[in-house]
Amino acid sequence: MSKVDVGALQVSVAVADTSELSARRVALMAEHTNLVRRIAFHLFRRRNYVNVDDLIEAGMTGLGAAVAGHEHATAAQFEAYASTLIRGTMLEFVRKSDWSRFSSRKEGVI
Repeated sequence: MSKVDVGALQVSVAVADTSELSARRVALMAEHTNLVRRIAFHLFRRRNYVNVDDLIEAGMTGLGAAVAGHEHATAAQFEAYASTLIRGTMLEFVRKSDWSRFSSRKEGVI
């Protein structure tokens, strides 16, 4: 084999690994959608001034970040990691969408 053929072979192997990884990511996203909904409804009970669908959308963004950034050693470890990122992304969304200043809320003015 020449160098070009070896390089082409390595590229085709990398593409196959990428499609397998993509399929695994899609499966993890579908599998943990209920986790996003559960966290969203839990936060919605405390912050009912935010639309629950917006919380779910923000949570799906967090789930995507968790899927992209985790090694996927075990399912339990991934769920713990994902729930932390999902909740954090939802809380960040709530903070950004709140019209009042943080200092006003802290002082009890609002």
